[in-house]
Amino acid sequence: MEINGTRPYRLVGARGSAEVARMYEAHAPAIRSFCKRFLSDPDLAEDAVQQTFELALRFIDDLQKSDRSRAWVFSIARNECLRILGTPHPVELDERHADSLTPSPLDLSITADVTSQLHRAIASLPPIYREAVLLRDMEGFSYAEIASITGTPGTTVKFRIYKGRELLMGILEPVLKEWRTP
Repeated sequence: MEINGTRPYRLVGARGSAEVARMYEAHAPAIRSFCKRFLSDPDLAEDAVQQTFELALRFIDDLQKSDRSRAWVFSIARNECLRILGTPHPVELDERHADSLTPSPLDLSITADVTSQLHRAIASLPPIYREAVLLRDMEGFSYAEIASITGTPGTTVKFRIYKGRELLMGILEPVLKEWRTP
């Protein structure tokens, strides 16, 4: 895989480059998907992905356990998306929790048309709710992991997910009615 035409191991010397190259191979598709959904702009999303892995490379020594890189990299990506949106909200990088990378059950179970409508609806959510819904329902993070990634209390995470889903249902209600009508 390449980052802006450069293989990750070329960005720095041997120290840490193999680990970042492994993280890029394992997590870049999910990070790219998250950034595209969060920013609603493919070009800005690519910038966020690029910066995410450049920062991962710079701060690779902060990652204590390589098997927990997923949440750590998502924290970087989330902060980068917020920076791009113009709402800087620095959060200490936290790699305590990580899941194995699996395709989203939502992406696997619904048609492309509904997926497209859902993505448009998610993109229309206010950023705090969009972030929570994406991390929980699209990326599969637990409430505790989302709290860690976003630096917010668990109760706030639960409320944001609840409110985001409620807003989504309101946005998607016409689509759902159309789908149910024969």
